[in-house]
Amino acid sequence: MRGQTLGAAIKLVIFAVVTIIAAAILGVVISNRTFGATHTYKANFSDVTDLITGNDVRMAGVRVGTVKSIKSESVDGKSFAQVSFAVDTNVPMRTTTLVEVNYLNLVGQRYLNLVPRAGGASLPTSGAVIPLTDTRPAVDLTALFNGFRPLFRALTPADVNKFALEIIKTLQGEGGTVQELLTQTASLTNTVGQRDAAISQIIDNLDSVLGTVAQRDKGLGDTISQLQRLVTGLAGDRNAIAASLGNINLLASSSAKLFAGIRPVLPADLRNLERLARVLNDTKDPVNKRMNALAAFLQREPAKLTRIIRTGSYGGYFNFWACSLDLTGLPPELQPSDSQSPSCPAAH
Repeated sequence: MRGQTLGAAIKLVIFAVVTIIAAAILGVVISNRTFGATHTYKANFSDVTDLITGNDVRMAGVRVGTVKSIKSESVDGKSFAQVSFAVDTNVPMRTTTLVEVNYLNLVGQRYLNLVPRAGGASLPTSGAVIPLTDTRPAVDLTALFNGFRPLFRALTPADVNKFALEIIKTLQGEGGTVQELLTQTASLTNTVGQRDAAISQIIDNLDSVLGTVAQRDKGLGDTISQLQRLVTGLAGDRNAIAASLGNINLLASSSAKLFAGIRPVLPADLRNLERLARVLNDTKDPVNKRMNALAAFLQREPAKLTRIIRTGSYGGYFNFWACSLDLTGLPPELQPSDSQSPSCPAAH
């Protein structure tokens, strides 16, 4: 029983070590840490909404760096956002390089996109600042929806419903006259005419937004294509995903049963394992007193195993030569003689 418990404890220790290593690797991947040599640059933006520290820096769709910090700066009374980012040393950064804030996905995550342009000199390897003229903020979807707000305010639901009700009453002969209908129509038309400034503002807002969208048409098309590929891939793997959910549930249940079974004896097993490790560490080799017995055993074992394997290489058996045999409890006449074979080594 104790041997089974010790075996379960050893398996648990191995499982814990593997889990910790896997969790560390996953943490490094999620944190977007870069371990290679990098150069640090700064870029000034008019707007970096939703861009956060740790977001990717990409060039031609390939991740080449990480956003390090974001802070607010002000020069001559004009405020702007300054983004510090690190890129790999093999990425060419020039004075004409365009830095954009793009959408990573439809959830709203962002990333910095480096767009190489012709001409320009190489930037210093660290500390260079990219001005506002060479940066582009992301499309502000809030501005797009806010552009329709004046129209929504001008055409209130109550006015539209009242106008529709007058039309129905007139056509059904339930009261009202054509004059009242025209009066309501004129009132609605005057209301819309009084909101010409709001409508002009809507058109201006839409023109600004559509101009920005036109500049990002390639990125928007790539985003839609990536979303289509993602949905297609998920649809193709729906059977595998559904089957994996059952396996994950089974794994969770088995793990819970495993931990529930070993939990009562785990503290005692760990204490015994600690004592065993201490004994193995303190035990010295009888031949070499300065060496640990376990280390000496592991050092001598390969040579011994080689000799044993060589002995059994003649077939499925081992050849042994009995050089000396001690027997007790036999009559004197049956005791073996003390002489040894000349081929036997001296006993130690």
